[in-house]
This record gives sequence, structure tokens and C-alpha cells, in this order.
Amino acid sequence: KMLADRQLTPRPEVIAYLVSRMDRSFAAAGDLVERLDAASLAQKRGITRRLAAEVLDNADGPAR
Repeated sequence: KMLADRQLTPRPEVIAYLVSRMDRSFAAAGDLVERLDAASLAQKRGITRRLAAEVLDNADGPAR
């Protein structure tokens, strides 16, 4: 829902990948969607499994 609210449409397998690895809270989901959107825009590419992995790997790293 949060992805759709931002008009982001990753493939179903990307969503499955994210759901199996993300923290399960509303706040964490919102933060993840925000970071995915920002990374997608900055890199001028769609939300792929690779981009999702990069964003998840950098969750505890430096600021966006």
C-alpha cells in the first residue's frame, strides 16, 4: 500500500523479497518505502531486487 501511494510498482518477487527481510512495523515499512523511493530517484532506476538489497543492506549504514 505504501509503495502504491507513491506510485511505485516493483515486481511481486521484489515485494516478497522485502517482506521476508524487513522489520515488521508500520514505521519500519514507511522508512523502507521512503528509502527505496529516494534510492530509485537518485539512481534513476526502478525498484529491483538488487536495489532493494542495497537499501536493506544500508539500513544501519550512513544516512541516505
